[in-house]
Amino acid sequence: MWRLIKENLEEIIEEENITIASAVNGEKGLWVSMSIPIKGQMHHYWIFVETLVFSNDILSNWFLWFVTALLISAIGAYLHTKIFLKPLKEILNIFKILKKNKTPPKLDTSHGSPEVIDVYRTINETLDHLNNINKDREIMLKGLSHDIRTPLSRIRLEVEMAKIDEATKNNIDTDLKQIDHIMHQIHEFSQTAPADQISPLNVTDAVKMYCQAEEVRINTFGAKFIYDVEPNLYARISLLDLNRILSNLVGNALKYGKSNDRTLEINLKCYGRVHDIFIDIKDNGPGFDLEELPRLMKPFVRGEPARTGVEGSGLGLPIVDKLTKSIDGKFKILKNYPNGILCRVILKRYDGKNIK
Repeated sequence: MWRLIKENLEEIIEEENITIASAVNGEKGLWVSMSIPIKGQMHHYWIFVETLVFSNDILSNWFLWFVTALLISAIGAYLHTKIFLKPLKEILNIFKILKKNKTPPKLDTSHGSPEVIDVYRTINETLDHLNNINKDREIMLKGLSHDIRTPLSRIRLEVEMAKIDEATKNNIDTDLKQIDHIMHQIHEFSQTAPADQISPLNVTDAVKMYCQAEEVRINTFGAKFIYDVEPNLYARISLLDLNRILSNLVGNALKYGKSNDRTLEINLKCYGRVHDIFIDIKDNGPGFDLEELPRLMKPFVRGEPARTGVEGSGLGLPIVDKLTKSIDGKFKILKNYPNGILCRVILKRYDGKNIK
């Protein structure tokens, strides 16, 4: 054992003239002798380390070592969390915010290891690039919507003044309305996500007002509209966004929800469950294969025109999905039995005590 200690000491202090002894002048312990040059002369010194004398209480010694090991482990775990896991959590939080179509804050590059700072800077540059892309897209889509509506108004005026039969005028007007509707949806899709802090909205009153106004319009299509709204439901969502969600889903039901015998019945139900608010809109139409759902949730993708017999922009469902995600909600499309589809919007319920 002493030889092993001697070899290790020589390796550490790079000194060959080392003497190791277990006792000097009857004093037991670890004795180390080495030569140190001072002012050109070699001086010999002894270093004495008293050996650990174990007491008879072996359990006490083992407990001391156990507590020491736990303390070292706790310090190591803290440093591991502080140095390695904290940056990972910050990066994960950035991607969670991006997933909700929101703008995350910049990462702090003023401190940390060089590797972490380099990663943070790269992420910040990527966030700036994404923000610029979103701004450019918003400007482009808004400009496109505005530029197309101007000639549409001119065409409407020329059609009214043209000497053509009423049937042709009606057909042209229908086509122009469809183009105008598509431009309106493009404008909606280009809107930025709402701010994080939104005042709680009385969802019950908002949905009732929408249903009462929509019932009259739906009845003009010869369709049946049934709605049931539970009282005292509140959520953090703007009235504008809630109406956009409802109008897109009810509009889809009007287009695609007719049964095989050409009858149409739309059911809307708004109710609360524990921490959530559910808005279910279902029809009795032919529905579609749920395997198509991931494709239909993409912008500008529509179902099979031959099957539905209608045209559209393919933005209705993506708009709803985008709006619900921006307020931490969920949007699901399910089968409605015996036929048709069920569109379900899930909002986080607000239970503030100061709301009347």
